[in-house]
Amino acid sequence: MLRTQYIVLEHDGAWKIRFEGRHFGPYPNERAAVHAAIEAAERAPKSGYAPRVMVQSSLTGQLHVEWTHGDPHPVDMPSRTAAPTPNQDAQGRRRTG
Repeated sequence: MLRTQYIVLEHDGAWKIRFEGRHFGPYPNERAAVHAAIEAAERAPKSGYAPRVMVQSSLTGQLHVEWTHGDPHPVDMPSRTAAPTPNQDAQGRRRTG
């Protein structure tokens, strides 16, 4: 099955989310970016693609799966808040290109 992927990575010295070739963020740390990516994946329009969140190692560049649609949220994930506006990410920060 094809998957829509949200990739959390350190980019230009900050934690960001890469989705469909664009970067979103910055986030204060890796966990905040992971949580925002999960929220974004859950809000994405439903399609035939099951979303997943992956983290790219800043040391090796390797990817590992952090969350897949249908999995429970990470224990450290905060409760949902109000939905961000279209020009903001899940933490209320402006998107960057």
